[in-house]
Amino acid sequence: MKKMNKSNGVVARQYMLALSICAISVSVLAFFYGSSKGKEEADEFIVDLTEIEKQEETEVTTKHAKAENFANEDIFGWDNVMDATDEVKEETDEVITDNSNQANEEPVIEVDPPAVETVNKPISLNFTESDKLLWPVNGNVIMNYSMDKSIYFSTLKQYRYNPALIIASEEDTQVLASAKGQVIHMEEQEDIGMTVTLDLGNEYQLVYGQLKEVCVHAGEVVEEGQVIGLVAAPSKSYVVEGSNLYMKLTRNGQPVNPMEYLK
Repeated sequence: MKKMNKSNGVVARQYMLALSICAISVSVLAFFYGSSKGKEEADEFIVDLTEIEKQEETEVTTKHAKAENFANEDIFGWDNVMDATDEVKEETDEVITDNSNQANEEPVIEVDPPAVETVNKPISLNFTESDKLLWPVNGNVIMNYSMDKSIYFSTLKQYRYNPALIIASEEDTQVLASAKGQVIHMEEQEDIGMTVTLDLGNEYQLVYGQLKEVCVHAGEVVEEGQVIGLVAAPSKSYVVEGSNLYMKLTRNGQPVNPMEYLK
């Protein structure tokens, strides 16, 4: 009976040992199996991460490439716009240069001088207080010289001093030089029309007004009796008085009475 118990104990120990060995084997196998599977999963995980990184790198590279292409692209045709702008600038510069050249090359346009002619007195004339003047036209004096009192001007409807003789004369009547003299001034004046001034010498000057078709020029020396022009239609200051010749004599710039010198 004891032998049998002993035998049974041995068998039980062997059985337990076998179970232990089996358990250990299963654990080892499970460990190796788990390690292998974990390694495979880890490897797969690493591979997945590597592929993701490669994809991200590829996407980044693609984005950089697109960005570079975008930067190099002619967006909205800006290159053409810039080229057109440069062309416009060049054309503008050419136009400015051409205009400048034309301005330099264009001939100077001659402008008619104003209706005033004046000349210095290069010759010697010798009119004196005792010399006499030729009547420039045949006609009646309608307004006398008057510097000591005012006289009535019908057109202007006012009293004024009169430094000249107003001699009635038909329009187109020839006006003669009253003495030898030099034409020193010609001018259109509002109140007395076209005027011619003769220098007679010794500070005497003779002014004719209400003229037209003047046939002398500044600087010309005229002789007594020479035609200097024609009587014009009256200026607006002498409409009521009618056509006339304005005759004014000055000495040293001051008016004197022509009647005292007329022959």
